[in-house]
Amino acid sequence: MPARAFGSPVAWFGREAGHGRTRADGGSARLVVRELLAIRPGERVAIMRDAASPAPMVAALRQVLRGDGLEPALLTQPSRPAERKNDLCPMIARALEAADVPIAIAGSGGAPVDAPAVRALLAAKRLRFLSMVMRDMAIFTGGGALADHPALHAEGLRLRARRAAGRAMRITSAAGTEIAAPIAQDAVFVECGPARAPGETAAFSGAGVSLRPLEGLAEGVFVIDGPGAVIG
Repeated sequence: MPARAFGSPVAWFGREAGHGRTRADGGSARLVVRELLAIRPGERVAIMRDAASPAPMVAALRQVLRGDGLEPALLTQPSRPAERKNDLCPMIARALEAADVPIAIAGSGGAPVDAPAVRALLAAKRLRFLSMVMRDMAIFTGGGALADHPALHAEGLRLRARRAAGRAMRITSAAGTEIAAPIAQDAVFVECGPARAPGETAAFSGAGVSLRPLEGLAEGVFVIDGPGAVIG
């Protein structure tokens, strides 16, 4: 059965580290604001949340941003059912045209990251963003939040160079997945720690490098072990 080829990246090479340890939520917020995004005075910051976003995460980020003299806007995305979890509210899409640094912490879906409007602004180098969609406080304060982010970024850049030189991808798993596809010759996304310049993206916590196949040309079988409503 031919595999479906999606418009957004579907090949994701990720890593998380530091399991079993945690840091205070304020420490993670400072890491995001001051190191990974290196937000500067006067930059326009938007926190994109929904009803499923952890309130302590929102509060920690707001506290650090306001303490640094910034005035973050809170944009509330409607919580979506699984089949619409990547649909971005049109009013938020327009608001992002005025943003320099969106921080996406929607709990019910990936719309603040994967919507075409966001990708278009990234491609035009109108903004940079950090994704924490569908995260909980355990992920915000432990696991990949404690990783060596400079080392992860260096590894991500090496992977991007390697992926960008390729012309085809092959994905396999012990469960029986076997997918092959030509690689689209466009952006390879590095989301490994910092996003400090327009057009850059980051994911917290954890890290990854992603790319996409040419739409409609992937063939093979995905074997998925998990609830479809969560996996999407």
